Amino acid sequence: AAVAAGLKDDDELVEESPVQEKRAKVAAGAGALRVKKGGKGNSEAASLRAIELPIAHNLGASGAFVPAGAFTAKAGFAMVKGSQSLHVKALRLKRTQLSADEQDALSALVAADAYYTLAVPAGLFAAEGDGGEAAAAEAAAGEGSGAGGRVLASVRARCLADAGLQEHVVLHLDFSGNVVAMDISTPTHDCSAESDGLPPQRWDFSSTAAPKFPKVAPRLNPNGGADDEDEDDLAGTGARGGGGGGGKKKEETPQSFFDKYKIYIYGFLAVQVIQGLLAPAQERQGAQGGRAAGGGGGGGAAK
Repeated sequence: AAVAAGLKDDDELVEESPVQEKRAKVAAGAGALRVKKGGKGNSEAASLRAIELPIAHNLGASGAFVPAGAFTAKAGFAMVKGSQSLHVKALRLKRTQLSADEQDALSALVAADAYYTLAVPAGLFAAEGDGGEAAAAEAAAGEGSGAGGRVLASVRARCLADAGLQEHVVLHLDFSGNVVAMDISTPTHDCSAESDGLPPQRWDFSSTAAPKFPKVAPRLNPNGGADDEDEDDLAGTGARGGGGGGGKKKEETPQSFFDKYKIYIYGFLAVQVIQGLLAPAQERQGAQGGRAAGGGGGGGAAK
């Protein structure tokens, strides 16, 4: 019997991929997309549909991967500013109950300080279409043709045991719905801490899951500075003004020597003018002082 994941249902939890410059292609077997128009801006509401993605795990005994549960979610595509955007809602991880043999195998991994490994098909929509569910299960187990491949993630078994089988799994998705990487961690336990090497006290997984999308780096505008970039440029939808012309900055004319240093030139000329105006007054004062001194000296000689 499947064990429900630790997360509670929340219809408001929605993950949305950043806007792509090119339209994302639907993963193989995803079927036709139905998108209905939204009422806000230049976006359209995504037509979400229920999906299920099987997982498998390797307990190290024989090296084989066996079914271990499935991811469930509501996912679909929507048009945002003329480009296709992936929406993933309410991603959950439901684990199957461990059998007695699996419990013994996991206990052996804990004692040996070995790794516990999960596997998932490399496409979010891999289980859709005729025969898709079986093909996805084979892909997760590494069997059959393995169309699309699979993605692996590992964690030390002792960390999982010390955390009481509480795990958090992150699916790294691209804009087309491909699973490009997967992380598994024990959020309630520090894996660097020492372990007693004992099996977990309970054998029911408590799982949470979350999708994650890559960040789109800002694009440089060859016709202008970074200040000319707008939100569309940062989202990868092209240059502002539809072709790059609208965001083009005016080229600055090189400054001449006079333009660069005119403030200093004006200052120097102002000082020269002021000195020229003050010089005649100083000369007149000096001449008057000389005549006064000369008159006084003459009077003394007459006596």
